[in-house]
Amino acid sequence: MRYIEVVGSVTAWSLKLTLWDRCMIGKFTRENVEMWLANHVGLDPGFYPEDFHAVCGDIEIPWATKEGHDCYQRVMKLAEARRGERLFQVSKKGHDGHEDTGGWSGRFPKRGGLQSRRQGG
Repeated sequence: MRYIEVVGSVTAWSLKLTLWDRCMIGKFTRENVEMWLANHVGLDPGFYPEDFHAVCGDIEIPWATKEGHDCYQRVMKLAEARRGERLFQVSKKGHDGHEDTGGWSGRFPKRGGLQSRRQGG
């Protein structure tokens, strides 16, 4: 597993690291991961990383502060609760008049949609 959990000044998020990301970080140290994050986050100060937890295989870089860990946990619990609320807000009748099973209210592509486009059909 390769991932980073990040806390910014106004948000928290997680990143799955690709092999390319891992190569760009170099030696998996707090300093290198911090530098990589600083170079890959936009200029919006709310998204600038204030603390992070990173894992790459057997190497784990812990949160620098207890506050960072606690903030990340709170935000993820709130996000999970919000996702749960949205599941219950979906109408029982779908847009086509059939009973909706809840959860996602969008439409799936018609059968063969993506495959037929790739094959020129």
